Amino acid sequence: MKRLVVTLALLISTSAFAQARGEIACKTLFAPLNGHMTAEQRTAIAQYSDLNSAGQLDSVFDRKSMIDILIDQDLPVFGQRLAKVIDHLYTKSNVVNSKALFDRVRALLKAQGLPSELIEKGIRENIAGDTDALRRLLGNLTFEETRTIFMGRAGGGTDFTPESLIGQYVNATGASVKVMDVPDMLGERKYKEKKLFVAVSEKSFPIFQKLFSNRMFMSSLGHGAILQGQVVTDVWGNAGALRPMSENTPLPMLILKTSEGERLHRYLAAATLPQYKNWSNALKQPWRLTNDKGQAYVQPGAYHCCTNFNGNIPIGDKLVEGYALPLVNEYGNNNAVAARQPIKYSSLVQWTTKGEDELKNIWTVPGHQQLSDVLGLLENNVNGEFASPGWVIQSLMGEASTSRVPVIFIFRPDHQEEIPDHPALHYEQPV
Repeated sequence: MKRLVVTLALLISTSAFAQARGEIACKTLFAPLNGHMTAEQRTAIAQYSDLNSAGQLDSVFDRKSMIDILIDQDLPVFGQRLAKVIDHLYTKSNVVNSKALFDRVRALLKAQGLPSELIEKGIRENIAGDTDALRRLLGNLTFEETRTIFMGRAGGGTDFTPESLIGQYVNATGASVKVMDVPDMLGERKYKEKKLFVAVSEKSFPIFQKLFSNRMFMSSLGHGAILQGQVVTDVWGNAGALRPMSENTPLPMLILKTSEGERLHRYLAAATLPQYKNWSNALKQPWRLTNDKGQAYVQPGAYHCCTNFNGNIPIGDKLVEGYALPLVNEYGNNNAVAARQPIKYSSLVQWTTKGEDELKNIWTVPGHQQLSDVLGLLENNVNGEFASPGWVIQSLMGEASTSRVPVIFIFRPDHQEEIPDHPALHYEQPV
C-alpha cells in the first residue's frame, strides 16, 4: 500500500519530470531490491500521466497495471517494452490516442518476431485495469501460442504447417525431415514417442539462425552448454553465437512460453558473471544461500557434477514451496545406484546471504517451478539423469514429450539428403 501511495503521488506531480522527455525509453531501470523506484521509472510514469492528462488512453492503460509492470522484478521485459511505447508516443507521435499506441505495439512486437495474428489477439484481449491483459498486449504468449509459432496449427505431435518456423525453414532450404525413433546413446531404451528429425547443414545454417533466434527456443549440447535462441552459454559462463556443428550432432528443440524463456534468459545472463563462472556457487548450488540463523535456502542435493544444475533452473510460472534436487551424483541407471530414488521435496527458506543480489529474483520464496518439473521429468532429475551432458540431451530428446520437444535438429553434411534411420549421435563441445 505504501508503494501505491507513493506512486500515485508521483503521478500527480508530473511537471517535475517532464523535462526528461524522450531520454528514458531503452534505459529504463527497474525497481531495485529495496523496493524504491528509480528516477527513470518516475520519468516514465510522469510521461504517461502527461500523455494521458486528457484521458485519451484510460481505456487502454490502467495506471496501476502500468505501474505494476514497470516495477515488476520477475518479468521486466514487459516493463521495458512499455517504456519504449510510452517514450515513442511522447516524443514522436503527433496524435496521442489508442490507435497510435496500438500501432506502436504492433511495430515493436513485429520486430520481436511475433506473428501478426498473435499480436492482434493480444490487442483484442486488452482490458483496462487487468495487469495480465496488459502483459498480453505487450507480447506475453501462452505455451500453446509459442508452439504455434514453431509448429503451426496442424495439431499435436510432430505435425507442422507451412507458415510455422519449421515449415518456413523446410520450404526455404528443402531440408530433409523424418519422423522416427529417438536413438538411445546406450542402446538400452526405446522411447514411447517418435520425434521429427530435421536436417541442418553448414549451407542451410544462416536460414536456421535467422528463423530460430528467439528466447522461446532452448536446447542443450556439448559439455552441458545451453542454447537459447542462437546464443550458447556453457557451464563456465562463456557465451557465444551458435555455429554449425559436426555431423550427427543433435539439437532437441525445447519450446518455452514467453515467461519461461525470460526466466531462463535471466539465469543464463547471471551465469556469465565472474562470480558464477564455475559450478561451485550459489547460482548452481542454491543451498549455499542461508538466512541469519544459518538455515539453507534449500537442503543440499547430492550432486557435484557440472551439468546437474540444468534440471533445477527455476523457469515456471507455477510457484512452489519446495524443490526436489538430485539425490545421486551419477547417471540415473549407473550400477552404483541400488534403486530409483523417490521424489523428496525440501521446503524453501528465505535467505539473507550478502553479496548475492543477482540471485534475489532467481532463488525466491516461493520458488518458480524447476525446469525438469515443467517438463514432467522431475523424477528423472532426482535420479541423476541430468548428471552428464549426454544425459541432459538424451532426456530432452527421448523423455520429454512431443508437446514440449516436437523436433530434433540434426547436423548433416548435406541438409537435403535423407536422414539415416539410426544415426550415431555425436555430442560436440560447442564453445
